[in-house]
Amino acid sequence: MNKLIAFGDSFTWGTDLSDEFILLNNTESDAVLMKRYGKLPNKFSKLSWISLLANDIGIEYKCYAEPGSSNQSIARKLLDNINHISGDDIVVINWTWINRWDFYNSENKWETVRPSGNKTENSEIYFKYIQSELWDKWESLKTISTVLCVLKSKNINFLMTCIDPLIIDKRWHSPQYIQILQDNLSDYLMWFDDMGFYEWSKVNKFSVSEGGHPLDDAHIEAFKYVKENYDFF
Repeated sequence: MNKLIAFGDSFTWGTDLSDEFILLNNTESDAVLMKRYGKLPNKFSKLSWISLLANDIGIEYKCYAEPGSSNQSIARKLLDNINHISGDDIVVINWTWINRWDFYNSENKWETVRPSGNKTENSEIYFKYIQSELWDKWESLKTISTVLCVLKSKNINFLMTCIDPLIIDKRWHSPQYIQILQDNLSDYLMWFDDMGFYEWSKVNKFSVSEGGHPLDDAHIEAFKYVKENYDFF
């Protein structure tokens, strides 16, 4: 194995973990940051369960996750970097909540809207006129299925998880075309005792921040769970 490469949102990046001490996209120089904090900011947490797994295996860890990402932006990030991934690498993708969505806005930029995010003109239009559970499932399932096809076609080793159990829920808003995609993905999605990482952390009473992110103890236990239950590594 060469590298373990992660894609996802804040749960993968490691928001609120104990080694996070500065915001993303800080424009101050390294010299200023060193003077202020005595060290340079992490581009991502080294205490996430995926980082712990890479360290345990003894391989390089690269993280392309970005807090606030949608499943569409996670997919774009992965496909943008697919040519830098070799057959000796392992890709870990943590898909996010399915009610996040991306617009290509009037400023020619991708804009992610989410229920807990800042209100914008696009987000208000989206949640008022477009968003529904059926839409969320359809769009996320299509996106994940596309990535799955590319990974398999290139013979890339991968592990996929998802925070949101609605992605495979068949009780509501799951007509046949949804269920076909759900069934096609079911063998490729890893769960924590049949739960997403966030729900699993809450059920097991691990620490969760006020912002809704599992903390250090949850990531340690998730690392142990993956290592004990999946011989992929």
